[in-house]
Amino acid sequence: MRDLNRLEFVGETLRAALEAVAVAAPQWLASWMPPAWQKQYGARMDSYRLPSDENERTQLTWRIAADGYGRRRDPRPAPRQAPASRRTPDGRRAVYTIRSGVEGTIHQAVTATGARRTRYAGLRKTALSHVLTATAINLIRIDAWWTGQPLAPTRTSHLAALDLAA
Repeated sequence: MRDLNRLEFVGETLRAALEAVAVAAPQWLASWMPPAWQKQYGARMDSYRLPSDENERTQLTWRIAADGYGRRRDPRPAPRQAPASRRTPDGRRAVYTIRSGVEGTIHQAVTATGARRTRYAGLRKTALSHVLTATAINLIRIDAWWTGQPLAPTRTSHLAALDLAA
């Protein structure tokens, strides 16, 4: 039973991916997709009966895997270049500044409020926990601003601290 469920899941994943590509780029998909795929992956996997024989299931598994992996690399678009703003040192520095601010906020949430794991089960309670954690971080920051508490110094990595000139 588990094998059938997994086989259906894998086949449905490939079908959903093909469906998404058909919506986004129908001409591109039609230019390389074998016509047999339209029959095989046109309908949802749960709409037809999977083989009961183990050998047939294995063959279907390998065929789905070959379809998914074999066509993955055929007509790839050219690799995307980084935007012009990130090709310069100042642009990379700006992206790093944003990233370090986000990572600093996550670090503060983890250390100050213990937000690495939630105590609650369920989506609504977890969402409430996230809102309360964000509120707590904002209150901590307002308190530090009102009392004039200086920001923590930026940590220097061991590699950056090495004196390579010596």
